[in-house]
Amino acid sequence: MSQVIPPVGVAEPFQREKDEILQALAAEVAGGRVQWPGYPDAALQLQRLLNDAHVDADQIVQAVSFEPALSMQVLRIANAAIFNPAAQPARDLRAAVQRIGSNLVRAAVLAFVVQQLRNADERSALRERFSALWRRGVVVGAIARALAAQRPVVATDVALLAGLLHVVGRLHVLLRLNRTPWLLEQPGFAESVMEHCAGKVSAGLLASWEMPAGFSQAILDYGNPERSLAGPPGLTDVLAAAVVLADLLPPSRTDYLDQIHLANVFLQAEPLWKRLGLTRANCSDALHKALEETQQLRAMFGA
Repeated sequence: MSQVIPPVGVAEPFQREKDEILQALAAEVAGGRVQWPGYPDAALQLQRLLNDAHVDADQIVQAVSFEPALSMQVLRIANAAIFNPAAQPARDLRAAVQRIGSNLVRAAVLAFVVQQLRNADERSALRERFSALWRRGVVVGAIARALAAQRPVVATDVALLAGLLHVVGRLHVLLRLNRTPWLLEQPGFAESVMEHCAGKVSAGLLASWEMPAGFSQAILDYGNPERSLAGPPGLTDVLAAAVVLADLLPPSRTDYLDQIHLANVFLQAEPLWKRLGLTRANCSDALHKALEETQQLRAMFGA
């Protein structure tokens, strides 16, 4: 493939291009038009069904069955040791859906769509960056799940799904920049755009997928140091803690945790741990649990 040459006369730091992209993304969010290209109609319909309290399991099973790859994804999750400790196989979609519940079906839909989008582009650079972000979502989801088990302010499946969802705005930025590959190739450009708009873009995507509002709010607020700490702890706090702890895990190993680094991070984010009622030992246990489960979750969600 020939190299894409940027327009003559355009110099770093590409502020004009960045501003134009941010304005376009803001307009998409404001207009309710944020959507991934090629998002399967069956997946969107299933997301809407899952948000309807009057829908029964048979309707969900029927919607899942329209996509064979998605059906396999749901069965894979239902039969994974993490979600099936009794090792009782779910032999059909109905049994699988009943076992894992709506939030893990949502996670299956997201994993299915991410894999489709990642595999649709031939450029390895985009695939690698897309995959790295998705792996980050899985790691944060694993830690959030482990934290929720330690301190049950939210259900573990809700915490896991929030971790997966917190990267969707960043994935959307990569897809948007894929229209201008020369910008995507500029060091730090995509990350700069993400820092400015990823939360709002995530919220726009989740609204278009008709996700429960609590996920959008958590993703908008988890990184805001000025967010209100009034009221009981909830999903926002669990997600914030998981993101902080995810940075402690070395990317090249799955059996190591630097306890000195953990102690420093625990001191720096002490109000968060107090709010969640977590000790340093709790956080260490949650990280070790997440390390044990991450490989299974990566295989399960195609990361």
